[in-house]
Amino acid sequence: AHRITRKNEANEVVLLLPVERFAEPGGSEGDHTARFYQGVKERGDISVRKILRNLFVGSCPRQRSHIDYLHSLGITTVFNFQTEEDCKRNCVAGIGMEEDPLAVSKIYESKGMQYIWMPTFDMSTDGRAQMLPQASFLIAEVLRRGHVVYSHCNAGVGRSVAAACGYLTFCLGLSNRQMQHVVAMHRPVAFFDFEAMERARPHYAALFGKIATAASGEGGYPKDGGPDAPDDKSREEALETLAL
Repeated sequence: AHRITRKNEANEVVLLLPVERFAEPGGSEGDHTARFYQGVKERGDISVRKILRNLFVGSCPRQRSHIDYLHSLGITTVFNFQTEEDCKRNCVAGIGMEEDPLAVSKIYESKGMQYIWMPTFDMSTDGRAQMLPQASFLIAEVLRRGHVVYSHCNAGVGRSVAAACGYLTFCLGLSNRQMQHVVAMHRPVAFFDFEAMERARPHYAALFGKIATAASGEGGYPKDGGPDAPDDKSREEALETLAL
């Protein structure tokens, strides 16, 4: 019940054990996130990791050069899960985000990038559970139209990771264990909120159709391009990483 197996191309069985959380034993989510967040903030960095060929996860941009960097990666759509207060405290310097959090949208627009702001409470299972159905579905739709997505919050540990996890499970059909391995392989600092995922699951199904399954490759819509038809290429890319 605590392990999942998958055969690779050599017909070898790959055993997927639970992923150990990247944190000191007994540490809370707040402690875990704060340590990573403070390091990134003090250095004035942006921490970006590629989960799939068209899906990146990471921390918020703090300088115009960070947006240039995202653009250089081929990212065409940015999902921001910071709250308004987050944006004011963790903003792109010198563009007026301290007074107007939406000021950054003009910078993205000038580079031909789309900007989607979905404010979500930080370190909140309730907030993530509320955000996950809509964010997962919208990420899937944007990716199916050929965009490359960057999902970020403050640190790129909780909310932005949750949105990517929702896409991988609800839309591509990965199991929680498969999803966890795919994400942790590329974003070891990720925090996994499985309670929020389970609470969001029935709401996703009620709003957008049957949850996708990796085994059948089918969601709640016909295979002729309906909004819940899984992206076969992305799903196979994710599953192939589990057989390395």
